[in-house]
Amino acid sequence: MKRLTFSLLILISTIFCCDKTRLGTTNLNKENITTIDVSNVKNSPEKISPISLLYDIEYLKLDTDSFFVTETQKIIEFRDYLLIHDKNKRKLAVFSMDGSFVQEVGKQGLGPSEYKSIYDFDVDLKRGLIYVLSRGDLAYLVYDEKFNFLKKIQLEYWPDQISVLKNGSVAIYEVFENSDEYNISIHDKDGKLVSKHMPYPMNREYHATDYTGFISKDFYTYPFSSIIYELKDNGSDSALFEIKIPNQRSNELKFDQASYFNLANKENEEIIGKFTIGSDNEELFFSYSLKTAGRTSFPVGIRLKSGEIFSHANMYHGAYFQDGDFFTTLFLLGFYSLPSYSEASRSYYVATNFENMTEYFFSQKDRALREAREKAPELYEILSKLPEDKESVIILKFKLKPSFKL
Repeated sequence: MKRLTFSLLILISTIFCCDKTRLGTTNLNKENITTIDVSNVKNSPEKISPISLLYDIEYLKLDTDSFFVTETQKIIEFRDYLLIHDKNKRKLAVFSMDGSFVQEVGKQGLGPSEYKSIYDFDVDLKRGLIYVLSRGDLAYLVYDEKFNFLKKIQLEYWPDQISVLKNGSVAIYEVFENSDEYNISIHDKDGKLVSKHMPYPMNREYHATDYTGFISKDFYTYPFSSIIYELKDNGSDSALFEIKIPNQRSNELKFDQASYFNLANKENEEIIGKFTIGSDNEELFFSYSLKTAGRTSFPVGIRLKSGEIFSHANMYHGAYFQDGDFFTTLFLLGFYSLPSYSEASRSYYVATNFENMTEYFFSQKDRALREAREKAPELYEILSKLPEDKESVIILKFKLKPSFKL
């Protein structure tokens, strides 16, 4: 009897140990971090337009009669299609490479194969899979390359963002709503939880935001922090980039979110927003807040493969009437207007939105067309034919130049 009892204890212990989820270390590695200082950049007699840093540029006008995209949150090239996530509609639309609407991915509803609303999505190019995150369902759904539903994976926590890692695992990013001090959960292809990353202290006052704190492929940031970390299989995540901006909020305060929302402090603290890491993990887009002359703007920073940095100090940013660069206004204006990187063609995608087109293009159309004709003739051909009584969306596809000499 004692031998049987002992054997059962060994079996239970073995099962428990084998099923235990690996936890990421609280000691994040910062040994090989690259610092990006947006104020320490090459000076130029006059600011350049971001278009000067791009090549292999293509413009595409979407057919919006069947599906109007109100605001794009992410665009990914997948099997000769463009998958476009509409941030406001919480839907995922499929367009052909000529701009024609094809279909929606999945079906909205309450059924076992349906979703309530799509908060985020990602793709696994190697395996031909699409992952759709439905926060309201506490689940993510998987579709094949023909957009057929495969399965629905239930989660035990509130998900906020989803990312497919280079090893095929699925990373779910929360907003400090879990109960075990880790904000990123890694699941295998069957949905089993295998590890946790991004440690944070419990019993603090945290705020859910959609403008700071992100995961993008194998990389992530803490909210209100300017360090970009890379997920590692051994749990010892490493810092890849640290971005320094004027009047920056200290990284040491990333868990003290309550003080940021104190208006007395907020006026003097700038933060990093979204980011996109591109080719060979050497290219980088990022947005950040900046106050100049009492006005807040949201510039875009760019790092080329050469290591050259472009920011508000040497590149146009902000509103059309402030800087006078039509290209920035149409495609890179605001905290959310950041290009998405597609591994399929090693290209970036970004889109215009209704607000920018209405407020800045159509309100100053003659000036915008004049500048477009000089700097982007192909874009001019599209813009000059847009009807003012119809909402239009233009997609920009491009690559970053390896280097650029001012």
